[in-house]
Amino acid sequence: MTRKLKVGLIGAHAWADKAHLPGLVAHPGVELVAICDTDRARAEAAAAKFGAGAVYTDYREMLADPTIEMIDVCTPTATHLPLSLAAIGARKHVLSEKPLHTQAAPAFEAAARAKANGVRTKLGFTFRYSPAIRRLKEWVAAGELGEIFHIHGFEQNSQFLDPDFELRQFDVNSPRDRLIPASIVGYGSHLIDLMRWIGGEFDSVVSTMSNYVPERLVRGLEGRQRFQVE
Repeated sequence: MTRKLKVGLIGAHAWADKAHLPGLVAHPGVELVAICDTDRARAEAAAAKFGAGAVYTDYREMLADPTIEMIDVCTPTATHLPLSLAAIGARKHVLSEKPLHTQAAPAFEAAARAKANGVRTKLGFTFRYSPAIRRLKEWVAAGELGEIFHIHGFEQNSQFLDPDFELRQFDVNSPRDRLIPASIVGYGSHLIDLMRWIGGEFDSVVSTMSNYVPERLVRGLEGRQRFQVE
């Protein structure tokens, strides 16, 4: 019988419940052993639902557990890098939600630390596993499409086109000038990853952004709020 990889997850919120935790428990090579969340009740509920034996509210205590071999970082974006670095420092393999950071240099530094510590890392760029995307990569690699000099990427979530569709991912207590939709951080990062994965590394980057729905509703707030572009 093949030994299972013992995994601990940090961040037991909705996306963990819908995607990460079901995936972990369904994988025949994984044993979910621990869940960590700053909200103990939420961590305990997730542990009971998915069969994790240990619950933590402090990620440092989880990282100190020598039986845990890999950490799944499923937390808000700003915490991805520090939690991943902490796990790498504890010599745990890491699967982190994307993006790791809003700048490239810290991500390259994290990769270098992982290599130095002998651990493997991965980001949750799941679009790579679409059958259509994998076939496209095969075509490009085989030269069947000729020389690639331009890639046009487009991703649409139609609900976000309606300004009266309530956005849910914001803290209603945040300053209004910080209510910035995650266009690049969310789906844009998938497109950037696919362009690099299929077409190779960039030589240079020139970009522009526009916000075509500048005002929209936010759950818990009255009236439409004006949004910045990332």
